[in-house]
Order: sequence, then C-alpha cells, then structure tokens
Amino acid sequence: MGRGNVSGNFCVGLFQERWMPATYFKYQFNPVAYVFWNFHERQPGEFDFSGQADIAEFVRTAQEEGLYVILRPGPYVCAEWDFGGYPSWLLKEKDLVYRSKDPRFLSYCERYIKELGKQLSCIHIYRIRTKATHNT
Repeated sequence: MGRGNVSGNFCVGLFQERWMPATYFKYQFNPVAYVFWNFHERQPGEFDFSGQADIAEFVRTAQEEGLYVILRPGPYVCAEWDFGGYPSWLLKEKDLVYRSKDPRFLSYCERYIKELGKQLSCIHIYRIRTKATHNT
C-alpha cells in the first residue's frame, strides 16, 4: 500500500499536542478530521484554537508525516457529537432557526468558517517529489 492511500476518521478535539494515533502513521491513513464548532466557539464570538483545539498544529503534524488531512469543518458535523457540533449558545437565541437559511444563523456560521480559515490560511498543500514517485 502506498503512503496515504486510505483514510480514517479522527476527531480534532481529541488531538493532544504533538500526538496523533500511531495507527494513522503506521498504516499511512489520511485523517478525515471533524472540526467541531462548539469546541472552538464556546461563547458567541470568542474563539479558542489553542492547545488541544489547535487545528493548524494538527494539520502540520499530519503533513510532517507525509499525510493529507481531509477536513470536515461543518458547521454541522453530527458524528455522534452533542447538537451535531453546533455551539449550545445557539439554543439561547430567541426565534433562531438553526440548519436553515435564517440570516442570523447563516451569519454565525460564516463567522465560524472565516475564523477557521484564518487559522488554516498559512498552511499550504504540497507534495514532495522523490525518485520513487516522480515519473520522467
């Protein structure tokens, strides 16, 4: 099996600094990483991407191992996670209809996705060519 030919699910919220399950490296699985909105925005407008929530470090660690990360940022990810990964403060918003085209809901989703994009914007996808992978 070539490096990075298969994928496996991984919850970024379970990521610990400089740690990923050995299985991903041993078998060269590309992680399918669920990114839970409620893990990063526990209070409206207050984002946390530090320590265990450092999505950029997670992606960099995978890249160092020659893997690609397939991100599933939501905003709704289900994955047997409370409220599908939505932050619980959405439930306190009077008359807000989540999972809809409600303009307030969409603006909250946009704010989350833009913040996530800021965290990942400095990371580039690249592939290092070696003699084994380069056809002349």
